[in-house]
Amino acid sequence: MDYVSLYSPEAELVLCYPRFSRSCSSRIYLLEGIGVSELCSVGPTRLPGLHFKVLGKGHSSIVVAGVARGNFIVAVKARRIDGKRESLVGEGLALVKASRAGVAPKPLYYGDDIVVMEAIMGPRLVDLVSLHGAEQWVIIEALRAARALDTLGILHLELNRPWKNLLYTGACKGSKALIVDFESTGRGCGNVLSVLGGLARLPGLRDLIISKEMRAIERLYKRTCAKNVYEEIERMVIEALEKREG
Repeated sequence: MDYVSLYSPEAELVLCYPRFSRSCSSRIYLLEGIGVSELCSVGPTRLPGLHFKVLGKGHSSIVVAGVARGNFIVAVKARRIDGKRESLVGEGLALVKASRAGVAPKPLYYGDDIVVMEAIMGPRLVDLVSLHGAEQWVIIEALRAARALDTLGILHLELNRPWKNLLYTGACKGSKALIVDFESTGRGCGNVLSVLGGLARLPGLRDLIISKEMRAIERLYKRTCAKNVYEEIERMVIEALEKREG
């Protein structure tokens, strides 16, 4: 893992992607003030023209690993200079609520241009899925995390593509699923159904998710968001996965 100073050209470009801006200095001073001293080149994405790697690159922000006091690894989300989004405060507020429920990384700071949060360095859902599908615990943890958001009334608008928005604290049974990237949110109860739709391509689940029985349960869940209806969805998913394994 390579480390660079906050005042290096690489850090300036990452924090003010895709071009240097006057606001970059204020972002660097802010991070320094809350104890972030370096950025780390780690993650699945390499920025164009750089050897530097980041945790994520979206239309409105860049997520990069950083080092905070005590050699604590954090994730720094920086608003893109060319993005249409004006503030990250809404995402910070959603993270506060979701992290208290245990299904999102805890934010350590949030403002208009920067969010600093706990770094989740475990695998993504896409990393835990093979040609034969995913282990039962992987799918159930994803559904339970989505259910927790539903009980909070936070509707994550990107969970229909859950592959990169669900991270796990580890790669073995007993690890928890955490939801990231709260850039687009609304109010309502639909996260469980979004995750189910995203998982429809997996062996063992495809037939269940398009079945009349599941469609009826989904309509009931969307209308009521009831605990017992969610429990029936989970039971049906477990039964389908056990049939696949058997």
